[in-house]
Amino acid sequence: MAPSEHNEPATTDSTAGLFNTSVTLECLERKLQEALDTSATFGPKVSTEQIGYGLGFMSVMLRLKPDWQGEKAEELPKSFAVKIPSTVTMESFSKQVNGEEKLKEGSAGLNMEELAKSCAGVLHQ
Repeated sequence: MAPSEHNEPATTDSTAGLFNTSVTLECLERKLQEALDTSATFGPKVSTEQIGYGLGFMSVMLRLKPDWQGEKAEELPKSFAVKIPSTVTMESFSKQVNGEEKLKEGSAGLNMEELAKSCAGVLHQ
């Protein structure tokens, strides 16, 4: 997938996994409330955007803008960089370099130099 497809804002459905992961806005909200010792909640303008796609990250990286609402919301950070360990990036990467097909051919047909070049090409897009 092209990087632009990954920069689209995620749905604001709090129960849907973000960028094909199992992590939800609801989960992020709960964890941030605990970490920041706050009862403030994500507001109606909460947004997420995938960042760093195609730069060699093997996790899903995103920018979260929570639009905090509630007590002392103005004192809370306005933006977070979130790293979600996930196989999603590795699966996408594997498809781009045809890794599955090359592995199916067996070790006799696997040219490590060719595989390394195709991997490097994807990482430097």
